[in-house]
Amino acid sequence: LLKMEAGGRDWQYVDVNVPLQRPQVILFGDSITQQGFIAENAGWGLQLSDVYTGKADVINRGFSGYNTRIAYEMLQRILPRPPQGSTQKHNVLLVVLWWGANDSAFEGVSKQHIPLDEYQANLRKMIDYVREVTIDSKLLLVTPPPVDEEAWWKETQLKGRTQKDRNNATAGRYAEGCKAVGAEKDVVCVDMWTYMQQAGCYQNCLSDGLHLSLLGNNT
Repeated sequence: LLKMEAGGRDWQYVDVNVPLQRPQVILFGDSITQQGFIAENAGWGLQLSDVYTGKADVINRGFSGYNTRIAYEMLQRILPRPPQGSTQKHNVLLVVLWWGANDSAFEGVSKQHIPLDEYQANLRKMIDYVREVTIDSKLLLVTPPPVDEEAWWKETQLKGRTQKDRNNATAGRYAEGCKAVGAEKDVVCVDMWTYMQQAGCYQNCLSDGLHLSLLGNNT
């Protein structure tokens, strides 16, 4: 098979029996990540995929409703350990870990709640696991975004619920916990909770008080 080299000047033969395997960029998170490929909202995952076109395959592994306790188990299925005795590792360029919006739900109200110390422990385990099974993968932590409490309460009521299950102050504590893990593990952390509020009008960045709107994705 003929293949044009980078720059479009010369052609060379390539072995068609050798699989074409680009490095991967894995977006791993809850519904905020799952919705990152919604075209009408210019999802942040789609925008990242455009940036990496021709360089890496951007894979969305967002799971609506999940928390970090379940996430650690899922990560071992997304990036399974190599067979015993094998030295082969996953060719992953970047793993984005965006968790906390569900973990920070109220204890006793939402089954999604995970205590802050366990949330941090689960992030540490995921970071250690990615480093164990990949070839020098970069990691990026993202804090939970702020919560527009009024808008989210309206959304909660529309779903037939009678108790508030989130507030912005609690999301902020989990954001601080995420940043602390990033500093401890030498992983860059994007503080969305602070950034979106400092940018002004963060409520317009959220479609329902929790998930990103078109403006939020572009931000």
